[in-house]
Amino acid sequence: MLLDKIKNKINKADIVSFDIFDTLLLRPYCKPSDLFYHIGQVKKMPFFATLRQETERETRIDTPTKEDITFEEIYQNIDDVFKPFQKIEMDWEEMVLRANPELKQVYNYTLSQNKKIIITSDMYLPTDFLAQLLRKNGFDGWDKIYISGDIGLTKASGNLFKKIIDELSPVSAEKILHIGDNKHSDYKIPQKLGIQSILYQQVVKQFLKENKALAYLYDETKYNLGLSILLSVLAYRWQIRRCNNKRVSNYWNELGYLYAGPLAYGYCRYVEEVAKEQKLDFLGFVARDGYTLQKIFNRLCPNIKTAYIYAPRFLNLICRLDYARRNKEQTNAIITYFSKNNNKIRKLLNNKDLMKAKEQHQFIQGNRELFVPEAKKNMENYKKYIKSLIPDNSRVGIVDTITGEFSSQKLLQSALRRNIHGIYWSVLLQVFQGIYDRSCFINKKSYQHDASVYTRNWNFIEFLLTSPEYPIKNMDNQGKPVYDSNPNEAEKYRAKIYPDISEGAIQFTKDIQSIFKGNDIFLDGESLVKYINNFVDHPQSIDIREMSKIKFGVDSNHSNYIPLFAEKIPLKEYLFHPKKVMKRIKYVLWQTPMQSLFTCFIKPITIRTKGLKQVEISLFPYLAKQYFTAILNISSNCYYKFVIGHK
Repeated sequence: MLLDKIKNKINKADIVSFDIFDTLLLRPYCKPSDLFYHIGQVKKMPFFATLRQETERETRIDTPTKEDITFEEIYQNIDDVFKPFQKIEMDWEEMVLRANPELKQVYNYTLSQNKKIIITSDMYLPTDFLAQLLRKNGFDGWDKIYISGDIGLTKASGNLFKKIIDELSPVSAEKILHIGDNKHSDYKIPQKLGIQSILYQQVVKQFLKENKALAYLYDETKYNLGLSILLSVLAYRWQIRRCNNKRVSNYWNELGYLYAGPLAYGYCRYVEEVAKEQKLDFLGFVARDGYTLQKIFNRLCPNIKTAYIYAPRFLNLICRLDYARRNKEQTNAIITYFSKNNNKIRKLLNNKDLMKAKEQHQFIQGNRELFVPEAKKNMENYKKYIKSLIPDNSRVGIVDTITGEFSSQKLLQSALRRNIHGIYWSVLLQVFQGIYDRSCFINKKSYQHDASVYTRNWNFIEFLLTSPEYPIKNMDNQGKPVYDSNPNEAEKYRAKIYPDISEGAIQFTKDIQSIFKGNDIFLDGESLVKYINNFVDHPQSIDIREMSKIKFGVDSNHSNYIPLFAEKIPLKEYLFHPKKVMKRIKYVLWQTPMQSLFTCFIKPITIRTKGLKQVEISLFPYLAKQYFTAILNISSNCYYKFVIGHK
């Protein structure tokens, strides 16, 4: 802890000087100028940030007799359109600034030692205003504030420190200790003048130093407002926990805060925007992806009525017999369900061996007199359920994550007998998708494996935005959902941990609302995809360990489950069933060191050729990542490729 390191210096000093910004007080931005960009975005004045900074620069040039300028002088020179922003900027500073918990401990220790405290800052904001902010955040008991804008002297030049030394005489310079975050102004300059100094590393930098993966993300996205705010909020939370010596006690709750929270918050802000544009007065959040989304949306936008609605693809199959004739998973799901509930269908199946989707499709169509009445009964039950939730004559929207066939939207439109507006993260590229009224969080045309839209593992998104419920199997005669009565262990474990994930996500939204008082933080879709991909690409050992417990169902029947990221395999399996182990782990996204070593040993090289014109050589082809690629293109049909790592 910093406090332990600087106690001796505080004890030896007679006077302790503190910097304000990024030292005593923290803004929730990676860069100070992001405050201007944030205000401009919220007020729908995108040029404010640029003009505000340019006006400040020009004012400094036009005032050569003073080392620093005042807030009043900046706004005297700004365009008339932006003059009202003077009060807005001060209001925002007051709104977002928070006490640095680490420096609060240092400050309180200094007070306890009866040391004289002064505040020293290079800042244009008025002294009275800064004094008010300090007291509001618990920094009181100081003797005097030295603000460069009001005094006209700066720390950077050294003249503000010289003034302090003169005023505090006969206390010698070496008996003054200054603490601040700027290497030049707060550390080197005071030392040149004989003042003791401590360089305090900004909290965001401390946080990124401890979180290498997020440091990579920050380097790639330095000019992204949403990620600047997100990283700063996470850094502040990390700092509070560190100062209180609190460790992460619940992995799933932490995962919810760090990833489900930002994801749900950003998407819900988009849903709010669409709802207002489309003048929707009712939103149905589709189960199971809508569970946490609805809770967060209700916090952000309480004026729009919402409901958590069941409309899984399976219900669309059994209520509308709406299936793809070549999709065996869908035709099989229909036949399996109806055969359990209809003796005639079950008897007909006894004499048939329907192995192909085409055969199953012909069976359904050849026995429509049996299937259609049963489907109509299911639809009537579903209508009762929907009408109990959705007011008549309301303009309805539904919220889901991704869709390819619009099954939920089709099911609800059939039940309500009117068009509704679908709001999606994105939609899979389909020929008929233009038929449906919809909006997409990420609008670019894409295919299912496009990591810039669906992330490197879309199933992870669905895991973060799921619910603690078991899969739904049908609706009863009262229109209520019937859950799987015999879920497998994967579903049971997901149901056990998901309340913690959801709680963490909701807490993230509460914290954002507390800091920004309802103002958006502009986490757009592309930023969230980069953020999630960063997690997928840089797992920590605890992530691999905990995620090895998670499997997800890949089919609408929830009969086939595979690992989400990682899989834990006993040592004896490697020894006695190496082929089976290889089959299980070669496509696992997060391999343990042992698993990576195993794949390298079992399959160290693969060679694919098409004559002598196309040759691909892969060294260690089943590692989780690709580390090196070299391609020699001779022509469009002739190339030689060498890869180290995932092929």
